[in-house]
Amino acid sequence: MTISEFIQSISRKGGIKVEVEYAHPTLYVLCVDNSFQGMTTDARFVAFCNTVGMSADDVASVVASPMIELVVLSEKERQEQFGFLSSREAGTSWLSAFTPRSETAIGPPAILINQPNDAIETSTSRRNVKAVHFYGYKGGQGRSTVLLALAKVLADAGYRILTVDADLEAPSLDAMLDVVATDVDATLMGLATPGTTFNPLSRTYVGASITGHVDLVSARPAAARFDMDFAAFLLNASLDASVLQLAVTNLRKQIETEIDSGSLTYDVVLFDHRTGLAPSVLPIMDAWPGPAVIFVRPDGMARHILDSRLLDTLLAHDPESPGAFVSFSLDPKKTAKDERSRSARFIEGFLNIESDIDANKAAVDRLLAAFDGLQTPFSIEGIIEPLAERATISADAVRRSLTSMQKMGMFEARAGYPGELRARQLYKAGLGMKYVRKKSQE
Repeated sequence: MTISEFIQSISRKGGIKVEVEYAHPTLYVLCVDNSFQGMTTDARFVAFCNTVGMSADDVASVVASPMIELVVLSEKERQEQFGFLSSREAGTSWLSAFTPRSETAIGPPAILINQPNDAIETSTSRRNVKAVHFYGYKGGQGRSTVLLALAKVLADAGYRILTVDADLEAPSLDAMLDVVATDVDATLMGLATPGTTFNPLSRTYVGASITGHVDLVSARPAAARFDMDFAAFLLNASLDASVLQLAVTNLRKQIETEIDSGSLTYDVVLFDHRTGLAPSVLPIMDAWPGPAVIFVRPDGMARHILDSRLLDTLLAHDPESPGAFVSFSLDPKKTAKDERSRSARFIEGFLNIESDIDANKAAVDRLLAAFDGLQTPFSIEGIIEPLAERATISADAVRRSLTSMQKMGMFEARAGYPGELRARQLYKAGLGMKYVRKKSQE
């Protein structure tokens, strides 16, 4: 039995509430029922196995991984001991992204919008900078080449572009642009270093227009004296998802601060990601959500991802513009028509993925509309059922979405009130929530 099959199986059993939460680097499978209160650890395990109809050996074999922790507990213990799992610092990974969903779930945690709607936008002068993420499951597909080609075309049209080399294990944008970062302040490594001032490599390409140009944030300084520092940074980023999340959040804040001061620096930020299930991809996309440009090969090299949640996860970061698939042939004898005909089944598979995203977006719209008229601040557990009923989606999906909305800054923890959130001022009007002042605790 696989981890996914185990989670799906116990979720179908009645009597136990199953929550799957991630806090880097552990996936917590919380099985909550008040009947476990007062039992010893061994007694809880036996009672759990009997309830879900599995042998102790089967359960033990699934949760033997050091990355998986099965916790059998009461509702009170869930709130007191594992409340941290609902915090913004919980982190993200492919392990959590691949967690099975119920049929009515609205999608991966990152599905919810990160940009204000029209009602909110009128209350702020901030102009949003668009982030676009370039990703390929396999290497050698022209990902970095196409990214720079697009950056130069946009610069020629007058746009100010920032490129970020997030391919930490094999960075190449600096070499392709024939520039060198001499210190950490022009690198992603520097953005993860407290106290470092952001100073990108400026005008690595100047467009045909007066204003258009391309700046670059390299992955690392080029000099060999930084090798150990970069190796330490890479290892730290692999072990702790928050390292890159904080680095990109810092980058985003600095750019948006300049926008607020009236000096718009960039129109678009293009991220060049590492291939495969690299641990750097999702933390960066969660820190600055945007469309995913996914490079795929019709020669069978993409078959590993066609039935995977990987594509859903990548395309869920921007429901308004989920992204695009890019594939091409370098065979001069082949025309575009030839390739479309030869790869018809392959293309149809990816079009089906896009149609699933449209259905997912409808569920997101229903959830956002469900907030209308509800009070802020609110108890997390107290608001889940009303939202689930209004939006006709599962309670588990609502719970995951609230966590995502909190990560995106739409909600924040209410100081001094564990388990409560409140809508931030910027989003309150757009969500249609009503502020209700509550008496302070005695």
